[in-house]
Amino acid sequence: MKRIALTLFAILCTVVAMAAPKRILVNTVEEFIGAIGSNREIVICNEEGFLLTPLINQMIDEGKIKEYDRSSRAPQAGLRYEREHDGPMLVLVGFENLTIRTNSDDRYSIEVTPRYANVLTFISCKNIKLSNLYLGHTVEGYCTNGVVAFDDCTGITIENCGLFGCGTEGVELRQCKNFTMTNSEIFHCSYHIMHIAGSANCKFTNCLFYNNKEFGQVNIDSSSENVLFDRCSFVKNKGTLFCIENPSNVVIRHCLIQHDGDAGNGYESYQDCMFAHDNWK
Repeated sequence: MKRIALTLFAILCTVVAMAAPKRILVNTVEEFIGAIGSNREIVICNEEGFLLTPLINQMIDEGKIKEYDRSSRAPQAGLRYEREHDGPMLVLVGFENLTIRTNSDDRYSIEVTPRYANVLTFISCKNIKLSNLYLGHTVEGYCTNGVVAFDDCTGITIENCGLFGCGTEGVELRQCKNFTMTNSEIFHCSYHIMHIAGSANCKFTNCLFYNNKEFGQVNIDSSSENVLFDRCSFVKNKGTLFCIENPSNVVIRHCLIQHDGDAGNGYESYQDCMFAHDNWK
């Protein structure tokens, strides 16, 4: 009986070990790129952060990374790239249970040089977590792409991060489910704060959105459902603040809104909000 119990305990320990993500400490951009994979917890230990573009260019030149084929119905999981107007964009395809964080409560930066490329793009990924990071571009860009983009992803968490401009928008969600952003900021983006399309169960809690310009800021299409902004602050953004096609699917609760420009639509969404200007509501 004792032998059976010991055997069952050993099996249980093996199962737990297999389920736990592999923790990898990284100090260089080469180590960071090399560590990306499923069932990984990547811990960034270099407080100076990483500039990804030089290594991405080198990997393309050496044939170590393939171009992403958007026409493929069943793309193979792995690291890919897409060519943008002024440089390549890193694309993470089909990864699961991947966490990228720092080894402290401080935020370390992940940046790219191309102005028209997302810093990180996730496609068909599950259970992705970004924590304690600054994500942005070295030079301001216009027209296309932003900071982080998720396409056909499930279970996304962004916590204690700063998404800064230069990207045309901070967050893009397309056909995603179960997105959570907490204690984070989106600032100095050149066109929008975010775009949400065809997505469900998206929650922003205790976030600050400030100094973004210059068109529609919060863009949510009619096919998106259960979008919540709770205890968030919208401060000194330019342009139309809310472009919500179906306000009944969105709740803006206990938020501070300080905006001199056009309110946009979505008045039905406000619950116990504080408005800093009389031209609102």
